[in-house]
Amino acid sequence: MSAPFAKFSPRLAFWILPLAAVLFLAGCASLSNSGVISQLDQTQRTTSYSLAPGGKLGQTFTARFDGLQTVSVHLPSHLLDQGQLALRLYGIPADLPPLGSPAAGQPLASAVVDLSAASQPGYVPFTFTPLRASSNIDYYLEIELAAPDGSELEISTGPADSYLDGALYLNERPENAQLAFHLSYDRTRAALGYALALANGLGWIGLGLLLVLLPGWALMDLLPTGLQPVDFTVRLGLAAGAGFALYPLLLQWSWVVGWKPGALLAWIPTTAAAIYLLLRRKSLHLRVDLPGGLALILLLLVAVARAAAVLGLPAPMWGDSYQHSVITQLLLDHGGLFQSWEPYTELPAFTYHFGFHSFAAVLSWISGLPAPQAVLWAGQAAGVLAVLALVPLADRLGRTAWAAPAVLLLVGLLSPMPAFYTNWGRYTQLAGQVILPAFLWLCMALLARSEEKDHPLPGWRLSLLLALVSAGLALTHVRILILAALYPITHSLLSLHQPNRLRRYGWLAAAGLTGIILYLPWFTNSTGSQLSSMFVQQISTPLNQVRQAVGEVNLAGSLKEYLPIWLWLLLLLSSGWAAWRRRDLFIPLLGWLVLAVLVANPQWLALPGSGIIGAYTTFIAAYIPLGIVGGAWLGSLVHWLESGWSNQPGRRLVVLRAVLVIAALAAAGLGLLARIDDVRPTQFALVTHPDLRAAAWLRTNLPQQAHLLVNAFPAFYDTSIVGADAGWWLPLLAGRTTTLPPLNYAIEDEPYPGYRQTVNQLVEVIQGSGLDIPAVQQELTRRGITHLFIGQRQGALNNPYPPLLDPAALANSSHYRLLYRQDRIWIFEVVE
Repeated sequence: MSAPFAKFSPRLAFWILPLAAVLFLAGCASLSNSGVISQLDQTQRTTSYSLAPGGKLGQTFTARFDGLQTVSVHLPSHLLDQGQLALRLYGIPADLPPLGSPAAGQPLASAVVDLSAASQPGYVPFTFTPLRASSNIDYYLEIELAAPDGSELEISTGPADSYLDGALYLNERPENAQLAFHLSYDRTRAALGYALALANGLGWIGLGLLLVLLPGWALMDLLPTGLQPVDFTVRLGLAAGAGFALYPLLLQWSWVVGWKPGALLAWIPTTAAAIYLLLRRKSLHLRVDLPGGLALILLLLVAVARAAAVLGLPAPMWGDSYQHSVITQLLLDHGGLFQSWEPYTELPAFTYHFGFHSFAAVLSWISGLPAPQAVLWAGQAAGVLAVLALVPLADRLGRTAWAAPAVLLLVGLLSPMPAFYTNWGRYTQLAGQVILPAFLWLCMALLARSEEKDHPLPGWRLSLLLALVSAGLALTHVRILILAALYPITHSLLSLHQPNRLRRYGWLAAAGLTGIILYLPWFTNSTGSQLSSMFVQQISTPLNQVRQAVGEVNLAGSLKEYLPIWLWLLLLLSSGWAAWRRRDLFIPLLGWLVLAVLVANPQWLALPGSGIIGAYTTFIAAYIPLGIVGGAWLGSLVHWLESGWSNQPGRRLVVLRAVLVIAALAAAGLGLLARIDDVRPTQFALVTHPDLRAAAWLRTNLPQQAHLLVNAFPAFYDTSIVGADAGWWLPLLAGRTTTLPPLNYAIEDEPYPGYRQTVNQLVEVIQGSGLDIPAVQQELTRRGITHLFIGQRQGALNNPYPPLLDPAALANSSHYRLLYRQDRIWIFEVVE
């Protein structure tokens, strides 16, 4: 290591780290200059309701912090000269009544506003004693006017879809609207409660990291001596990929021998790794210098951003998250791999990749989290690991320890990807991209020619480690495996002129063959399935016969959708630097990137295979070259600056280092806030808090054999049917079957011929004819549909068509009886 790093003193960290903490606390304090924290919950004002004396106006909502103490309601017009407006706050009971007011028992809080003292329109605050524990608690507020007869008071309201977790109530009847309100919290209670919630979330993420990094760290001892990482961040990054690849392999082979490991799948690898590392303490003796210490702080901030972004989410978001949660629940139910998807849907076989789901199941077994929450937090942990996994490649390209904090800052905090994956529930691709960098690093190590005589070429241990990672990647995401396999091909073609190539190719072939053997059981299980048939069809269909839908899916769209323009420019600039200064390492990497883009877009070369990978898959992964090349360049730039000051007096070098650290932390703070805002429930969440209440009522009050029709619409150019509200989630949330299976029904084997067509046709028939004609009634009876469910999003989320189920029409039909109406949720029984 160069002189600047050798001069690092722990005393510098003693001053820098407290300074960083002070800056962070100062930023938190600047959020409010008073004793309260305010949140703008629902501020859209498009209309108003006239409240007469004795009338009641209500609103259900979910508090976000502890210490709720003020509800402010907007009054749009001049106030009354006399009278009072009273607010009462109720808790929503677990045994929620199906119809009528959700208020229960005595009010938890109350407040009265004297209208004669309020002279201007605007938000009128109702303040009460702070509620100690209000975070993520559901409430119902009720407003009543006491004024002379004949008086009326206008109260502002907004659109029904402007707030997710409640609805407006008029005279104890839910309306398709929202009150215009915002909440304020006692600052101290809110801060303490938020800190505890954040610590809890960090605990789940930290547990996920431990489950991966501990066995992965032990596996790194398979590396030959000359390749053992010196920097702990590099070893952590490699451990991320190797550790993640381990769990699906163990799950597969336990299935092969007929063993259902259950929670032992979590305990055995971590316990064995811990014992091994304690016995071989040499593996724990690694250097931690200033760049490494900064990297550790930035890694913590990345985890904080991922945890804070999802606090309070009732379930992971969008359609992919549902299928991931069902698969995870089935792994938990069976204690291992399974075939039948019963009781959640009638699919008879399971051939999908399951690397991410094995990680979510392991996290659930250790933590006790239910499957949906395990998927959510496993996804956030995978998001942290995907960033960390890029460090070894950036370190190899940049040849400086400063590459590690550069990667964590650029990709973990300043780039919207991969943090944005949370909105889509695109966790399987993210999991594959945790393993991919380790695969690339191991290929580079295996194929690169050593320039030192005393450094032997890598042997069987490196080949075995590469095989383990390859097989784990195959079980985690097949598309990412295809992209990964392009790198050794590219590198080999570019190194045909190098000596010892046959020996290196021999070890590479051994790794590939071993990886195939390790993956063979699941490959055999998938052979002949619908999924493999679709792959064969895509690869063999000529370009002129590819459906227009596939071609349009392959369109990349605007680059700004994936990364900000300044990050694309940084990637171009750093690529120019890498081509100039790191040609031997960068050219194979560049060749791989170009080949990957071409394989994702074979239509550019008039080749078949469109739709196998797709441009979208590669462009949302653009953070990978950004982290590798951009991190290497930025790290080298910092190293160059530090090297230029290494001959200056010690105090100046300390000042430079302090400025660099403070600048990095300042940028990290800005990035942290931006990454929290990347998660957009309003745009992507299917499940809300009112849906959870409705699902609990449904589980208790509907018979076990109930079969529900739920909102759905044709997607993927009318090839599949997807959900548009929480009805899709009812098999998991309420234990009742629905007409809509997980999206995997389009790729898994059918329970009977024509099953997919049957699922799709029901939506097509209802869209064309409605629900009241005799033919549709007969079809519902034939399919055993007993109830209808309309969720809080009312079938409108991402739906380009009118919602399938119209609550107003159903309420006026004699064929359906209303059983439940709370918030924007309706549940009907089909009348024979």
